[in-house]
Amino acid sequence: MKSSYRFSRIALLVILLSIVLAIFLVAPEPAAATSSMPTAIDWGGNFTVRSEIPFLWLRNEPSSNAGVVRTLYPGGIFATVGTPDDLKWDGVQWWGQINVSSILGWVEVTRIVRSTVITPTAPAPPLWIEAGDFTIVTNIPFLWLRNEPSSNAGVIATISPNTVFTTVGGSSALRWDGVQWWGQVNLSWTTGWVEVTRIVPSIEQECRDKPCRKQLLSPDGQRQWQMNCTLTGLDFECNIVFSNGQTSARFGSMWSPIWSADTQFLLVSNGGSHDSMPGGYEIWDMSTSSKTATIEEPMLTTWIWWSPTGHILAYI
Repeated sequence: MKSSYRFSRIALLVILLSIVLAIFLVAPEPAAATSSMPTAIDWGGNFTVRSEIPFLWLRNEPSSNAGVVRTLYPGGIFATVGTPDDLKWDGVQWWGQINVSSILGWVEVTRIVRSTVITPTAPAPPLWIEAGDFTIVTNIPFLWLRNEPSSNAGVIATISPNTVFTTVGGSSALRWDGVQWWGQVNLSWTTGWVEVTRIVPSIEQECRDKPCRKQLLSPDGQRQWQMNCTLTGLDFECNIVFSNGQTSARFGSMWSPIWSADTQFLLVSNGGSHDSMPGGYEIWDMSTSSKTATIEEPMLTTWIWWSPTGHILAYI
């Protein structure tokens, strides 16, 4: 009887162990983290940074550890790239690629919202002179130099009126932010971005409201003569003022005086602008400050030229 009882206990223990083992063997694996698409955002179109966050970093890869390309702020509008199938899951959150002023990068999808602002179509970029001298327009007290082509970008420096700076790159280097064009300039000690509509060529600003004085230099840089210039429409008109009181004909900036090979004589156009040819030419002996001849026929400068040596003038 005692042995029978012992056998029953052993059998019961075996059954319990079998049940526990079976539970462990058939237990389902832990559910993997879900990566369902965000339902609050349909990808495609124009977006902006959510208003409740101060800024958002644009990264070069879809990861929180990736490098920062630039900083985005609420109100700035940017376009998405690709479709919802192009979104990337990093194990924690979804990332989407966007285009900000022709710069591509990645942002957290949950930190942006669809923009309700209709982005104006970018007009043709304005004429942008590479390495030209510019200054700010007269009707604003100052201009901020920013580290990115955006009104929300950080301020590097404050540009005061009459400060002359140099443009960087040609028209292809301009950036449209959805509202206005931005150009990059060099302010002697640093480079940044300014609104194109708030700057003008320094010579234009100087001569816009009143006649201004400039200098005509000889090719060797050893002699100079005063020029009185004014801005007329889109063109500058100047005349040379000689020490003996004589003045040359007024010529447009598109028709600059031409020196003879020996720098003794100067060919000065009579009139001419960006859309018209001169009405003739004057020939000045620069050693005596005297007009020696006139040509009273309209012609292009390609029809008239100095000899390679000396001061023989030929024209068609």
